Amino acid sequence: MIDLINEIGSRWTEFFGLMVLQNTIFLGLAFLVLLLLKNASARAKYTIALIGLIKLLLPPFLPGNFWQISFINFNTTGTVEIGEISVLNMAIAPTSSPFDLNIIVFILWAIIVGLYLTLALGSTFLLKNKFRKAEFLKQDAILNSKIRLYLSNQTMVPLSIGLFPNRIILPANWHNLPEECREMMLEHELAHIRRKDGFVQFLQLLAQAIYFFHPLVWFLNERLNEYREMVCDDEAVANTKITPVKYSRYLVFMAENMVQTQWNYVSVTALIKQKHKLLNRINYQLKEKTMYPKIKYSGLAILLFLFIIPLSWYTPAESSPIAADDSNLGNITGVVKMEKQNTVLSNVSIELEGTQFNVKTDEKGAYKIIDIAPGTFTLVARKDGFKTEKLGNIHVQAGKNYQLNVALKPEKTGEVPPPPPPLKVEKNKVEKSTFPPPPPPPDDKKSQAAEYDNAPEPVGGLHALQMNLKYPEEARKKGFQRNILVQATIDVDGKVAETKILKVQYPTGNEAGKESEEETQKLTQILCTAAMNAIKETKWNPAIKDDKPVNAQLVMPINFRLQGETESEKLVKFDTPPEPIGGFAAVQKNLKYPEAARKKGVERTVYVEALIDVDGKVLETKAAKPKDEKELKESEMDEETQHMVQELYVAAMKAIEMSKWEPAKKDNQPVKVWITVPIGFKLK
Repeated sequence: MIDLINEIGSRWTEFFGLMVLQNTIFLGLAFLVLLLLKNASARAKYTIALIGLIKLLLPPFLPGNFWQISFINFNTTGTVEIGEISVLNMAIAPTSSPFDLNIIVFILWAIIVGLYLTLALGSTFLLKNKFRKAEFLKQDAILNSKIRLYLSNQTMVPLSIGLFPNRIILPANWHNLPEECREMMLEHELAHIRRKDGFVQFLQLLAQAIYFFHPLVWFLNERLNEYREMVCDDEAVANTKITPVKYSRYLVFMAENMVQTQWNYVSVTALIKQKHKLLNRINYQLKEKTMYPKIKYSGLAILLFLFIIPLSWYTPAESSPIAADDSNLGNITGVVKMEKQNTVLSNVSIELEGTQFNVKTDEKGAYKIIDIAPGTFTLVARKDGFKTEKLGNIHVQAGKNYQLNVALKPEKTGEVPPPPPPLKVEKNKVEKSTFPPPPPPPDDKKSQAAEYDNAPEPVGGLHALQMNLKYPEEARKKGFQRNILVQATIDVDGKVAETKILKVQYPTGNEAGKESEEETQKLTQILCTAAMNAIKETKWNPAIKDDKPVNAQLVMPINFRLQGETESEKLVKFDTPPEPIGGFAAVQKNLKYPEAARKKGVERTVYVEALIDVDGKVLETKAAKPKDEKELKESEMDEETQHMVQELYVAAMKAIEMSKWEPAKKDNQPVKVWITVPIGFKLK
């Protein structure tokens, strides 16, 4: 929650800081134009100042690349639904960072703005209430409008209150004033009402509250107030037979008889609000005005107004290249190399302490951790034969991508540890960090495979290969186990052009079974066929050489082992079933709807068997047989749909494996058990 508040403060600082910068530049231009129109009419100068007020209240609206502002981007094109299950995953939330300076400044600014508006509007409301008992005055013959007149001993000059007033409050000695003076004061106040000056004053108040710290905004409001009174003075003189000189004398007369010295309430217009501002109005009436051609100051006003566009830029948020649908989360990428050398290290374990995030580097030494909740973390890099490296105080913010490279030191200086052997595949599970280099071509014929920069990889990762790898039932029941080394040729289209068995051997630690030679050959052939079929049925990304796909060979170890898959293990009874830490919402966070399946509208409930260890770790996952045989008939689906269904299984298994679990318990003791988890993929 604190991180979300800090993010709001950071965005406000960027956005509001941009507005202040733009408006400061614009006000500078406005005051320059006013200087050029120094001797122009009050109406012309008021128009220029009013354009400045409009700019203050106009937020940035023009897309541009001048300033970076981050916004959360929501993707609502597809959803993933988790069915009724008793287990799934949750990322452990990192420790929240304390409040930063941006949010503190934002809170102080909001408090001051709120107080300013409350006091100003509250005082206006009290003033309006003060004149509720004013005495209604029969409409004066000089007043040809629907405006009502009231008498009150609470004012010494005529005034109106509100955004769009329909009444004028007159002083109690109204009838004792000279007729010309009364006519002049009414015309002045009517000019305010016709021009909707009460509403403009409210906009001034709003701008003053938002930019209470900005001296140019205060100066602009002073100029607006002064020019507005001068414009109304001009209209009063034009609509009466009073000369400017006599009008000025009446202004002085009214000022001399005023008891109240000022009216600073919002949306209150009066003939005289402040005595010390009266001199400029009198000088303006008495001096000769330079009447610029209307086209001149109109052109300057239009030009200034057009400047609003280039000074109203903003940069819209861009989708994250890694996780466009989770831009409220952060991402970390990087490369792991050997210290003092340019050798990249594959199969390095990268994890964020205190979370479920644990990935391994690829053959280029690159790693990627996506969808990280904002917070501060410690990154740990581990590899056999190297010293463990910890990088602390990594601050992750929402919607940000971070590049973090790591250098590992060998445990013994000068020695480079040998590469680790390929990981074994237990049961139906294919586990392999990197593909070994292709073997040399046979002597009897020329190989069509080429060297490559990037090795071929299964589409969907090794989970996709695992989906196609089935332990033949006949071999499994007899406990027949073998390690099979398969050579495959992958063409430029990602198709398996050829497969070949290179070697068959007993799994480490297992002795030869009691099968006859004939039966051994038969079972071995069954396993070899299953291994080659799994590779053939898998779709592959071709090898890449100089950014172009090429034919390539790879050697894939396929290990058929029965360790950990005894019937007794699968039938362990428990009092409390395994449960995901964080419930369904946590698992759903890790569950990604495959894009191809989403676009084609493929919806299905898939079943995944998961082996949950006593410490809550997911040791293994595999596709399970549906409860309803009619729900999944592979033979009735085309090849493309079958592949998409496989992708759904892969996505489901990945989500379950990324989850942390509360283990099953028997007699209050944790036990290792298998469970079946239904995962529903539905589009809304």
